Amino acid sequence: TALPAIICGIVALVKISGSDGLLKGKGMAITGLVLPAVLVVLLPFFAMFAAILMPAFSRTKGIAQRVVCGTNLKGLSIAMIVYANDYDDEVATADKWCDLLIQEADVSPESFKCPAAPEGECHYALNKNFRTMRGADPARTVAIFESRPGWNQAGGPELLTTEYHNGEGCNVAFADGHTAFIRADEIDELYWGPDE
Repeated sequence: TALPAIICGIVALVKISGSDGLLKGKGMAITGLVLPAVLVVLLPFFAMFAAILMPAFSRTKGIAQRVVCGTNLKGLSIAMIVYANDYDDEVATADKWCDLLIQEADVSPESFKCPAAPEGECHYALNKNFRTMRGADPARTVAIFESRPGWNQAGGPELLTTEYHNGEGCNVAFADGHTAFIRADEIDELYWGPDE
């Protein structure tokens, strides 16, 4: 599009100059001539900056998705504590924990989704060994963790996935209510409970 703009700018300047003052717009004609030429010169620089910044924007999006995922998991963890407070420190049963948190703890179905995951209605699973808030070491015991899609999933490390965050790790909620992003090389150190 730069070449036709330059040609139109030249034609306009020639016509304006030959009109003996009848035609106006010399400034616009010069702008139509110069601006495309400047853009053609600067275009490689814009392309270079875009190439440099695209990975940074992609990385930022991944970090934002990781944070939202952790926030969702934190909300589920708090809902589990609220549920346990109403049921003598017993957490929601493993076979219907998602349904019970929606019914009893007023959790939105959207809270069960990791924004980095491609599809599915729930991207988290309950630790099958997590049955009560009176565990031996609640700060270390896994309560809810990222898993492949599935509703009311319960299990252990075999369900855990790092694929939503480029294999770097996954979000985990612990029995005391705190959440953390666990790096892939630290996953083997997670504590799953007495039946581990």
